[in-house]
Amino acid sequence: MLLSNTLKYLPSQVLAPLSQFLSIILWTYFGDEKLIGYITLITAFQELAMAMFVNWWMHYAMREYGTFKQQNNLPAFWQSSRSVIAISSVLMVIAALINLLLFIDQAASLTTCILVALYAMFRASNNFNAAIASLEQQIVRYSILTTVGPFVGLFIGVALLQQFGADPIYPLLGYVLGEMLASILAYRRSSASWRHWSVNRSTVLQALHYGFPMIGSALFAWLILQYPRYFIASSMSLEQAGLYAVGVGLGLRIASLITMMVTPAALPLLFKLVHEKGEPAAVAQLQQNLLLLLLVLLPGLVGLYAVMPVLIPLLVEQRFVDAALLVMPWALLAGGIEAIKNGYLNHYFFIRKRTGAILGYDAAMAVTAVVLSYFLVSAMGIKGGAMASTIALALGITVIGLWLLLTKRVTLPYLSIIKMLLAVGVMYLLVQKVDAAQPLTSLLLKIGVGALSYIAVMLLLFRADVAGFIRQRQSGAG
Repeated sequence: MLLSNTLKYLPSQVLAPLSQFLSIILWTYFGDEKLIGYITLITAFQELAMAMFVNWWMHYAMREYGTFKQQNNLPAFWQSSRSVIAISSVLMVIAALINLLLFIDQAASLTTCILVALYAMFRASNNFNAAIASLEQQIVRYSILTTVGPFVGLFIGVALLQQFGADPIYPLLGYVLGEMLASILAYRRSSASWRHWSVNRSTVLQALHYGFPMIGSALFAWLILQYPRYFIASSMSLEQAGLYAVGVGLGLRIASLITMMVTPAALPLLFKLVHEKGEPAAVAQLQQNLLLLLLVLLPGLVGLYAVMPVLIPLLVEQRFVDAALLVMPWALLAGGIEAIKNGYLNHYFFIRKRTGAILGYDAAMAVTAVVLSYFLVSAMGIKGGAMASTIALALGITVIGLWLLLTKRVTLPYLSIIKMLLAVGVMYLLVQKVDAAQPLTSLLLKIGVGALSYIAVMLLLFRADVAGFIRQRQSGAG
């Protein structure tokens, strides 16, 4: 079921994180260290503002949308949503401007401030509407809202950088125009539900009760990955933050690109199961979701680590290569752990309506990351920032995972995971044996050998499951 839903959203699942990955690469050629540091500090804070001011309502809406629909009460839901998102957008704008003027550029121009404000507003509206579109299985509308803004915006910004030079205002302008275009296209396809302004007080209070812990959780989750970026900018320089952003950005975006191929359809499916079959059915589905996540995550991250010394010099401008190779391995590991936390552990507590638990372990990991950043960045420079995030995530996910397992709240498909690890191990060993005189030839050979060896070993180890799946499809077709 998850695989079927995932395939429907595959283009948008790939294009959105791909645009973020490409942005880091392109900025190394059309910008400089300071521009990258400037823009990534703005976009990193946008993620925090989105999580704090919008996601609390968005997750409640996704959790209870089926109830509103069953009760034929969708008009009231949409009216409340319009008011909540409008207020949240205003708060996002205020927070984004404070971040810009206090932590990034105290002499920011009026134009820059306006662009930051518009970017925050349109992102809030588009991300919320995309979440609802995924619940309604409006694939075209979801794809527009999630891909047009970042993808079109990126290339508008790069074109402006090439024409007018390395100024942060041009990437910002590109992203604003992209989000505006996405909003216009999506609005034309679905505007009937947004005609009236009103707030159902009881609905908002329920949403706050469900989502308020997630506001704090969003802050802490953001600190885990993004605090080292700010600490490096303040203790070292904006240029060093730019170098850090290249390595971390590539690692995290690659992990996101891999996991976005399977995770966007997961949470709506779980909430649908909660309403139709109850929480036990959703928890059972969660185990299958984990297997699908690991199926693509493990070979993707390990394979990228294996080819990284050949890949990075081919991707980024030469002056960024050393920094990327220094930071990226830790960023890949952090991105993989973060994917498991967001796509498995958090989903369990969403199903159980225990979002306070997410707040608790995110807080513990954030404190760990902040403390470690001080010591590790001071001792190891930008590499220490990535190490701080990774160690904090690893400790947190280990503790909470063991607690869930020992208390028998969840079970793991241990045999299947062991088989996957064995396949990934064989893949890594074979990739390390491959080499060629030309870097591009070597990269292509490594990728080909890695992909073929992983698929072959997986088919061998899971031959009984594959045969059963084929028989099921044949009987269904008959």
